[in-house]
Amino acid sequence: MSRTRVAVVGGSIAGLALAGLLDPERFAVTIHEERPERAEAGSSLALWPDARRVLDDLGVGDRAGRLVHEVGTGSLRDATGRPLVSPPADASMQMILRPALIELLEQAVPDTVRRVHERVDRPERLPADLVVGADGVRSVVRRSAFGEHTVPRLTPWLALRGLLPGTPPENGEYWGRGDLAGVVEAPGGTYWFTTHVSHLGALPAEAGGDPWRRSLVVDVGEALAEARRVFEGTADRAPVVLDVLGRADAETTLAQRIYEAPPMRRLVHGRAVLVGDAAHAMTPNLGRGACEALVGARILASELNTRDLGSALTRYEARRLLPGAVLRRTSHALMQVALATRLQPARDRALRGVGTALARAPRLT
Repeated sequence: MSRTRVAVVGGSIAGLALAGLLDPERFAVTIHEERPERAEAGSSLALWPDARRVLDDLGVGDRAGRLVHEVGTGSLRDATGRPLVSPPADASMQMILRPALIELLEQAVPDTVRRVHERVDRPERLPADLVVGADGVRSVVRRSAFGEHTVPRLTPWLALRGLLPGTPPENGEYWGRGDLAGVVEAPGGTYWFTTHVSHLGALPAEAGGDPWRRSLVVDVGEALAEARRVFEGTADRAPVVLDVLGRADAETTLAQRIYEAPPMRRLVHGRAVLVGDAAHAMTPNLGRGACEALVGARILASELNTRDLGSALTRYEARRLLPGAVLRRTSHALMQVALATRLQPARDRALRGVGTALARAPRLT
């Protein structure tokens, strides 16, 4: 019996995980990745328990255990560093560097998977029975299958992140007026991130060109200079935030404008299916992007491995459409609260009240 031909467009987290989970006896898989050599230096990801289970399914769970770094969750603080909400003392989370996660997933991909290093502009022409859009928020598969109206949404926010040597004095996230910052202990040092409103790299609609392909590239040096002006321009900033921005340099920093996937009513159209950020790219506030890519890949693979193609795609869409939409909207709402401007004092008072109530609540043992 001939194998079902699957073209996976995108060789990052979702695409690699799917290729590693599909039954090689049933599927002939080809991964199409334009830039296999691209590095995501400075990026650290939270690994939630459901994501760890996907790595176990891929056979790399033990290796992942040697690469993850367990850290205590930090307090949510105002811009000066004053605590708003603090987690229980025994709360923790696991972090892994993105290159390490990609390497693990690469190890899980069987030799039967074919690799094609090319940019895919017309996915509808790929010789496959199923085309998987695992190509991120600016997914060309989504555009091809669902139409031009599914262009990703550009937010007003610019995110910077990086990895610096040394251990932070404590983990935490700092919400200011129209900006946020965070530091967390990570494998190899201190992972830091900031977000603020910015016009850097934002091309006006009349600039022309293909809006789907416009990457709105941001100069890292300019982004760092702007972030320093934003965070140093307000009195009584938390010293740890000023420290990481002062030590950061362009070579170890990533600067990207934040996109969101558009609201999707379907994840399947004809022989095309979306997974990962192509389906539900969200702002990074919940720390769920990589986890949802892994979980989505596992669900899609489990349905394809056990059902006929049509039934599998129907089941996958039913299982993933609503959860992805809810997470995307929740993350966006949280970002708006975190970057509040006029309502920032009221927000801080409310959060401080929540923190006080939680601290006084009896612990269940």
